[in-house]
Amino acid sequence: DLRNNNIGDEGALYLAASLKNNTSIRDIRLEGNNISDKGAEKLVDVLESNNVLEGFMLDDNPISDLLKKRMGGIQSKREVESLKTIIAEKDAVIAARDEEMANMKAEMARILGQIDSLKLNVESLVSGTS
Repeated sequence: DLRNNNIGDEGALYLAASLKNNTSIRDIRLEGNNISDKGAEKLVDVLESNNVLEGFMLDDNPISDLLKKRMGGIQSKREVESLKTIIAEKDAVIAARDEEMANMKAEMARILGQIDSLKLNVESLVSGTS
């Protein structure tokens, strides 16, 4: 949480450079840090290229609407990709369950066939024919 530290554009540039190879930080709160488009653009560039980062909170900074829209677009794209991954994982689970269910139905049909065969054997034994 780096809120209200007045890091400005210079601090944002250093932060962007240090986050290029980030593998653990997901969100950074940078509200009220006097970051303008100059610093925010570098942060957004890192957001665009680093898949670990999910977003920056840049409220209360003098950033243009255009840059805010760009950042929002990147975050929205990430959310869509995340949802696609979740859906694909759920689809894989459903497919595995469907396959398991089909195997169980086949096994039940095999068992019922054996039961029918045993019933015929019992009936023929009871009736005295073999």
